[in-house]
Amino acid sequence: MTLTDADLYGRRPLLPRFIAHVQNAGRCGLACWLWLAPLTRGAPRFHFRGRHISARRLAYALAFGVSVPAEAQIVSTCRRSRCVRPDHLRLRIPPPPRMTKPRIMLNPEKAAAMREARSAGKTLRALGEHFHVSESMACLVVNGKRWRQL
Repeated sequence: MTLTDADLYGRRPLLPRFIAHVQNAGRCGLACWLWLAPLTRGAPRFHFRGRHISARRLAYALAFGVSVPAEAQIVSTCRRSRCVRPDHLRLRIPPPPRMTKPRIMLNPEKAAAMREARSAGKTLRALGEHFHVSESMACLVVNGKRWRQL
């Protein structure tokens, strides 16, 4: 969301409209600014450019003059669901999804080789790393709980 001069200073300036929905705005101290307008699924919402947006996102953008990325979340440090005070809000960008190892399937030859390597004294951890399976799966294969038919 990018704020334009028309949003800030136009026919219906944004800041006075926003502040009209906030209790305790502008007072000194560390008190929360509570959102008085209705909530949507427990979150403060504000009608802006013909749609409802997060009031926290708007408060953050107005206070710090930055555009909030779409993937970012605005979280409240005071943990009050209605708080929109800018110094109680933090920008949180979730970490990218973790890359998982590709799943490598065992076959009868690998299972037999795993049993032979275990009988030769290799540890379950070493077997798991060599055959790209978990240590517990290596244990199941070696003890005949998986790939019994061999």
